[in-house]
Amino acid sequence: MKNYIIVILSALLLINLTGCQDELADNFVDPSVYTPEDQDVPSGMFAEIMSRTRTFKNDYGEFWWHADAGGMITHSHFIMRFLRSSYTWYTEANDIEAFYTTMNVDSYFYGHNSDFRELPTMIKYVSSMSEQSQLDNQIYVTITEMVRGYRASKAVDLFNDVPYSEGLQGVDGVFFPKFDNARDIYFDIINDLDSLSDAMIQQEAKMSVAGKATFAKQDIIFQGDVTKWKQWAAALRLRLAVRISGVEETYASQVIQEIIQSGDLPAADLFIPANDWVSDYRSHWKLGVAERDYAGFIPPTIMYKLDKDQDHKYTAGVDDPRLPVYFLPNRDTLYMPVSLDFTVGQKIYNYVKAQNIADYNYGDAYYYYNYFQTLDNYMKYNGYSMWNPATMVQNQEPWRAFTRSEVDFLLAEVQLKGLAQTGSSVEDHLRNGVINSINYWYYINSFSAWDKINSSNTSFLKPTAPSQSIKEQCADMIVGQYDNAANEEDKMEVIIAQKYLHLCIHDYLEVFTELRRTRHPKLALIRYSSSFTVAPEVERYPYPSGESSYNSDALREVADEDNFTSPIFWVPADKASVSYYDAAFNSDYMYTKYPGVPESFPGN
Repeated sequence: MKNYIIVILSALLLINLTGCQDELADNFVDPSVYTPEDQDVPSGMFAEIMSRTRTFKNDYGEFWWHADAGGMITHSHFIMRFLRSSYTWYTEANDIEAFYTTMNVDSYFYGHNSDFRELPTMIKYVSSMSEQSQLDNQIYVTITEMVRGYRASKAVDLFNDVPYSEGLQGVDGVFFPKFDNARDIYFDIINDLDSLSDAMIQQEAKMSVAGKATFAKQDIIFQGDVTKWKQWAAALRLRLAVRISGVEETYASQVIQEIIQSGDLPAADLFIPANDWVSDYRSHWKLGVAERDYAGFIPPTIMYKLDKDQDHKYTAGVDDPRLPVYFLPNRDTLYMPVSLDFTVGQKIYNYVKAQNIADYNYGDAYYYYNYFQTLDNYMKYNGYSMWNPATMVQNQEPWRAFTRSEVDFLLAEVQLKGLAQTGSSVEDHLRNGVINSINYWYYINSFSAWDKINSSNTSFLKPTAPSQSIKEQCADMIVGQYDNAANEEDKMEVIIAQKYLHLCIHDYLEVFTELRRTRHPKLALIRYSSSFTVAPEVERYPYPSGESSYNSDALREVADEDNFTSPIFWVPADKASVSYYDAAFNSDYMYTKYPGVPESFPGN
């Protein structure tokens, strides 16, 4: 990493920018005694842009805020607090504006512009270079433009219309950018990913040997491998084309068929190598997960999709093999979700507190755990499951740029809806997606060397990978669910549920986007309080408050979209009035059979 840090920091000094200096401070040479050559500046800017959060690595603050009540992670049922009546803020769950946080969402609104602020300067540097230097540096501009499109798609997915075409024109005196039509932005991104990725291949072929060597060092994502960049662009185009297929079917079908025929889709997971920048548990998104341990219990919505027979144990050949690699069992070695009923939660809380156990944290009396401590007290006291820290926190794993499983599930939807001919059946895509997902998560878990519990419990942190026959049994069960589904919507429930399980907390924003687009998988209703009467559905996020002060004229043009409830443009008309919640409370999710607490059982 040291080879390109010198260039990054020196390049940023020249244009008075700040970057990831705190994180990389131990590795760079004092810029005051180093001046890069002009041809090194674009590659330094490129590496700095790629290293920023919310592009290829998740953000600490975002996870911290959205892992609590009212956040996207909680809203998607990946974690939740223990419900009880003394948590008075749950009485606001009916009120979207009062309950749902907008913290750190604004970064997605601004990010495709602010995090790419060097791009105009990069373009000017390259255009002023000698011919060979241009050939060696144009590729940085091209890939940066592709990645900016990716970031802009995330902004659209959360806000709909956003500033895009004029977003980087401050250097030309455009300080109040217009809001571009969301549909037009998506079309531009999908088309540009195609043309830019083709141009990238041609540019790489014209680079000098020295230029290619520099590119391999400065490309902290794929180390100068343009084939992987091409595959990433194809997979992203597939994702975006499928996303708009419900409102632009003809265009989407044409794009999808082109992508399939190109042969550019990745056949395997696209990984970013593990390093302190992307994987360190002491910083970035994992710290956000760890610091929300008190809100980090597992809802039955996700657990019971893995614990098939709901007996709270992992049985190979019966349950999904991802169950033990995702979650920790409780003190009784049971995979126990929390109740979705506040009245049950309060009874359990009262029971545990009455035991007067000194080691308990009496702020929340039903758990004792911290992702940075040993698991001794967790395994002694905790009645509920949390995410497996070896997989999700205390790990130094490679990070995903795009996974093959997501490609499989996208192709399954394509084949089901007849959007294009994939060359395989829906069942084959679904089966491959499940097996690839199991392989992916055990591979991720394998990088953790963390063992903070005694040897008899090590298997909870590092479960043995399932055999091929067990993986195939699991996939066959899910394919059977698909085949038994009565109609297209029921079949979509099976496909999108598998995408939900695969992406899970690592890519919760993509899950939240698919939830709103497809209305799948159905989320369980939560009985937050006695006054809870509706299930609020967040469709999008209001625009940042700063826009009304600094870009008010442009904001007025989209004032009717400045809310939580207007669907994003890619929601099909026949889905806009469909809820992504279950139609009624699920009694299996209300009572979690807490050991030793009779009040937690149905009928008591």
